[in-house]
Amino acid sequence: MKAGINMESSMRANVKDAYSKKAGSMKADSIKASPTQAASLKADWVKADSMIFGSTKAGTGIGRAKIADRTILELVKSNTFDASNVSNAPNVPDSSKINNLNNLNSVNRENLRQMARLLGRVGADIYEIDAASLKFIDVFPPQSILLFHVPGTEERELTKSAKGRDEPESLEILRQYQFPMVALDIKEYVKPCWIDFCRHYSGEVMLEIEVGRISEAEKVLSIYLGYLRFKGASPSCLRLKGLEKQEPWLASGDTARLKRKFGLEICLSPVDTFATAGAICVEVMNGAADYITTSFCGKGEKGGWAALEEIILASYILYGATWSSETQVLREVSRIFSRVTREPIPPQKPVIGSGIFRCESGIHADGLYKNPSLYEPYPPELTGHQREIVIGKHSGIASLLHMFQELKIGGLERDQAREILAKVRAKSVELKRFLYPEEVRVIAEEFGYWTKNGSG
Repeated sequence: MKAGINMESSMRANVKDAYSKKAGSMKADSIKASPTQAASLKADWVKADSMIFGSTKAGTGIGRAKIADRTILELVKSNTFDASNVSNAPNVPDSSKINNLNNLNSVNRENLRQMARLLGRVGADIYEIDAASLKFIDVFPPQSILLFHVPGTEERELTKSAKGRDEPESLEILRQYQFPMVALDIKEYVKPCWIDFCRHYSGEVMLEIEVGRISEAEKVLSIYLGYLRFKGASPSCLRLKGLEKQEPWLASGDTARLKRKFGLEICLSPVDTFATAGAICVEVMNGAADYITTSFCGKGEKGGWAALEEIILASYILYGATWSSETQVLREVSRIFSRVTREPIPPQKPVIGSGIFRCESGIHADGLYKNPSLYEPYPPELTGHQREIVIGKHSGIASLLHMFQELKIGGLERDQAREILAKVRAKSVELKRFLYPEEVRVIAEEFGYWTKNGSG
């Protein structure tokens, strides 16, 4: 096994080295690549990676888990809505109407519509909704696959059925909308009304169980699955929620064993209480699981979920994933997400942070000029970013000389740059931040280099 891992690491290193050489040749004159060059880099990387590690296309190598995304659902749960937003929604049962319509905070329906469309372009296969988010069902793109979630009994209200019986409101919603997929908490699933519904339901039913580890599901299934099969209401998929105690490196093997034993599809929905949800999903993303649950930026209660953007990029890097994913729109998704949540994205947030390709340190900047892959796992253009070398207290002469080239300031030799660099560093310490190009230009003028360039 160890030899196999070493061989895989060596092969991947060769692929990355090939990317590095091409990237270095493109960056001889500039550290920014054109969109055409970026696409070429991505194509070469994926093509070489797929030759070694397989492709996600059916019949040509590894598959991938489908992504059930909860972003819109979580945004709805974390915000309240004004009457103007709700009044434009399609008709739904009265019992699912949202209270507190006069709350001042509201979500713009058009923002949600744009976000749902972009999430599909990024890689979401399925959109998860519930009774509360049903008011916003019109924001999803046409022909979207919707997964309707029915949580535990403590959150459900009863309504009168056509036959006068008390039934969960979710049952009425499902009869009306005929969603192709439904996820039922096990507390709901074993009720007679749901067993009767599942007998005649033509879509896919997920049995949702909350466990600490994947292996713990075996005991629960051994109790309930035989009963459900006897009643003719066997689920087609098992959804494991929680997984706070699950070791990520065991997730793939544990999932495969569970699938073999019970013959069910598996959906993993780890919560991110201990920052392991992303690692678990990445481990099973290569086809060990059939579905995984994500949300953009990990948005969610009780620790949140695996971050969609991180899963997509990690799968691309680790597995050479080649499914249709427009990762360049992630920057736009993050802007809409910030607008809706009224929360800024941290600059160093993996994949979508505005500062993840910003470099100030002298030795790092010098390395990026020579070989971008020394510090970058993928081209910045892949996620809509651009590499940014900034000047500050940690900068070196190489960074300063390059900045002067960008500002078209000539005549500066390496030895002469030391005096200016000292002034730049002192100014950065004074301002407690890096310097913008115009501030560097002002310092250059103080030393006469701008005037010299302009007259020469």
